[in-house]
Amino acid sequence: MSEHTLHAMGCTPARKPTSRCSEQVSTTIHTLSPEILSEIFLHCLEVNIRFGFTTRTRIYSQAPLLLGRICSRWRIISIATSELWSGFTVGEVGDEPPGWVDCKKDLEATTLWLARSGLRPLSIGIDYSQDCENDPLLPQVLEAIVSQSWRWKEIEMSIPFKFESVLLAPFTSTLPHLVDFSSTVFTKNRPTRPVHTFVLSSAPRMQRLRLNGVVVHVDFGGQTHDIKDLKITEGYTFITDMVPYLTYCPLLIHLNIWVGRSPTRTLASELPTIIELPYLRHLTLSFYSGADPCLLIDRLLLPALISLEIRRKNRFMDCSSLKSLLARSRPPLQILTLTTIPIHEATLTECISYTPALTKLSAMKADCTDFTVEALTLDDKSENGSGGLCPLLEKVSFDAAGCSDSAVTKMILSRRTSARSTNSTISKPLKYLFLGMFDVDRIRTNPEIAECIENGLLLD
Repeated sequence: MSEHTLHAMGCTPARKPTSRCSEQVSTTIHTLSPEILSEIFLHCLEVNIRFGFTTRTRIYSQAPLLLGRICSRWRIISIATSELWSGFTVGEVGDEPPGWVDCKKDLEATTLWLARSGLRPLSIGIDYSQDCENDPLLPQVLEAIVSQSWRWKEIEMSIPFKFESVLLAPFTSTLPHLVDFSSTVFTKNRPTRPVHTFVLSSAPRMQRLRLNGVVVHVDFGGQTHDIKDLKITEGYTFITDMVPYLTYCPLLIHLNIWVGRSPTRTLASELPTIIELPYLRHLTLSFYSGADPCLLIDRLLLPALISLEIRRKNRFMDCSSLKSLLARSRPPLQILTLTTIPIHEATLTECISYTPALTKLSAMKADCTDFTVEALTLDDKSENGSGGLCPLLEKVSFDAAGCSDSAVTKMILSRRTSARSTNSTISKPLKYLFLGMFDVDRIRTNPEIAECIENGLLLD
C-alpha cells in the first residue's frame, strides 16, 4: 500500500499519531473492528517480485510502517498484528539506488521486525553483495536472523562467501517451519570451498531447496522427503551421490544439478535399474569433466517431463542413453536443450521422434545437414524415412549447419502451409531458426520466405 492508495481511501499520513483519527479517515473505516482492520492491513502488503513471496521493507512510504503513520488507532492495531511483521528484506531492498546498503538501518529494522512478529514463522529476503562483506554491522544483522532460525519459513539470500557458514549452520539443528530455502554465495576468487552438510530431517516441511555456489552433502537420513524443487549449481555433487536425490525425493517437479566426476565409474549394484520420477517436469543436468552422464540417465523413467536440458563441456557423450531415456519415458516433452554435446544426426532425429509435442529444440554442437532438415519437413516423407517430426516445433537452434538452401526453404514452408494432423496434433509455423554458419540471407529473397518473415519468422 502506497501513500497514493491511502489518499484515495480518504486517509492522509500524519507526521505524528493523533487522536483525531475520525477527521482523517472515512466514517466507515473508523468504525471497523480491530480484527477487520488487521485483515485489511494484511492485504496492503505486496509480494516482493525479487524474492517471490510476501516480504516488507523498512521504507516508510510502504506498509507496514506507513500504516502506523495514519493515526494512533492504526498504529496500535498494526503493531499488534504480528503477521504484518513476519516477513522483511535486508540489504538491497529494491526502492533504493543499486548497491546502496545501510547495515545500521538494516539492524534496527531486523530487531524491530523480529520483536513485532512474535512467534510467527518468518519469510526473509537477504541481499548483500561482495562489496558489503567488510561492513562491521553486517555480521550482527545476519546473526540476529540466524538466532530466529527455528522460525524460518521462507529464506532467500545472496551473501558474500565469508558468511556462508553462518547462515548455513542452522541446517544441523531444527528448522520445523522451513518450506523454502534459496542461497546464492558470492566470491571474487575460487578458494577451497568447505563442504556443508544439509540434514534434511532438520527441515521436515522443506519443499524447495536451491543452492548456488555452495558445495554440499545432503543427508537424507534414509527416508523420503517432500521436496518438489531442488537446485544445486556452481557447487556440485558427485554422480554417485545423485541416486539419493532421485530415490528419496519422489515428488520432485523441478531438478537442476551440477554433477561432478565420481570416484568410481559404476553405481552400486543394489540400486534399482529403473528410477521413476512420475512428477518431474523440468530437468537440467550439467556434467563436469569426467562425469559420465550415462551412469545416471540410463536408469531414469520420466513420464511427465516437459523440459530437458543437458550440458557437458568435455569429451563426446554417448547419447544412446538419452535416446533410451526418451524411448522409455515417452514424455510430453516441449523443450529439449543440448549444450556443448556433440550428437550424431541419426541419434538426434531418433530422440525427437519420441517427442511429438516438442516446441523448442536447441542442439548447440550438433551437425545439421539435409538429413535433419528433411526429418523436420512436414509435407513429405524424406528419403531417410524419418520426415514429419515434431509438428508443433516453433524454435530451432543448431550450432553447426551444412544444409542446402532448398532443404531449409522446403522445411520452413512445409510448416507454414501444412494443416495435416500428426499424432492428433496440428502443426504450427516456425517462429525462430538458427543454423550456425548457414547464410540465411540466401533464402530471404524467396517471396514465400519473405512472407513468413513478415508473419513473424525470425531467421538468425
